[in-house]
Amino acid sequence: MLEIPEQLLFDDSSRARKIYLKHILVTISSQESEFLKNKLCDKKISKSEAIPKDKLHNIKDLLVYAPNMFLDQLESTLKEYKELTVKFRK
Repeated sequence: MLEIPEQLLFDDSSRARKIYLKHILVTISSQESEFLKNKLCDKKISKSEAIPKDKLHNIKDLLVYAPNMFLDQLESTLKEYKELTVKFRK
């Protein structure tokens, strides 16, 4: 038994959505939280901050020549940059 009014399941009002979001925030798992952070941060990146597609393609094409040690360090460094970006955008 869900122990909630049946109408709440089909209510798409702003009030009902806020109630549902509050419930999610209270019960969110760390994996779900990380997913939301990633999605929210992706939307915050402005067009002027976005990496041009041709540059991304060039880098991707060149990565096949990089040794695994470099790739591991690159991944680690990019994750650190991401964490800093998320931290300072709050």
